[in-house]
Amino acid sequence: MLAGQTRRGVLTIMPSEAVVKFFEELAASFGTTMGQLTGAEVKHQAELKDDSSAPELWANAALHGDPSCRLGIGFDQRAGLLLARAMISEPPSNDTSLTAEDQELLVEFWKQALGRTSTDLKPLLGEFAFDYLDGQAPEWQKAITGSVTFESAKGKIPLVLCLSLEMVRRLAEKDQPADSIAEPAKAVAGFANNLDLLLEVPLAVTLRFGQRRMPLREILQLSSGSVIELDRQAEDAVDLLLDERLIARGQVVVVDGCYGLRVTEVCR
Repeated sequence: MLAGQTRRGVLTIMPSEAVVKFFEELAASFGTTMGQLTGAEVKHQAELKDDSSAPELWANAALHGDPSCRLGIGFDQRAGLLLARAMISEPPSNDTSLTAEDQELLVEFWKQALGRTSTDLKPLLGEFAFDYLDGQAPEWQKAITGSVTFESAKGKIPLVLCLSLEMVRRLAEKDQPADSIAEPAKAVAGFANNLDLLLEVPLAVTLRFGQRRMPLREILQLSSGSVIELDRQAEDAVDLLLDERLIARGQVVVVDGCYGLRVTEVCR
């Protein structure tokens, strides 16, 4: 069953038994893929918990035929190197960073891992398979987050796993009896009622014209009159952010002497 509670204006989804089972089987499937590639026994420990960390690298996946059902996998650069080099049976050195070849190997690793996961989790997901999407940080709302640590003689790999609300809803339906059709709808309706409680909560949104990464040295040298070139052209759409998450894009306008945004695209 899908349940929710409010915490400082944020909706927290309580994991169902099917979600807990999904995380455990997903971790076991990834561990099997890692073990096959590295030739070493891989142990794992999975835990569902709120995680405020911001992984350096990501792999995004979605269920084939239902792209709203998202899975995000976050990891650090060291983990990325271990996974990429496992594809060619080479250990990474301590001072290397991901090369273009490593990034291609990393994509291939996740495609293989997700392919095996699609087979291993078929009892939970039916005939749907996971499609690898991209390596961008998720811009969709994360409903449930968990962490998994894989450990073998080759090293330790921590991952952050997060699910979209639609994915949680699909898994929640698995908790219902096979002959019950109305119960999943009631669970979703109950969530909608909880969501209604939040609709009047005021939230701060931010308009982002662009961004740029700068060395600390340059930041310390800033003074009045300094000009910082951003990564966006003047005619490009600007971003509307909610809690650092992209929710819309549009064009800047002036309304009664104040800046405004004409929305041209809503990001789901």
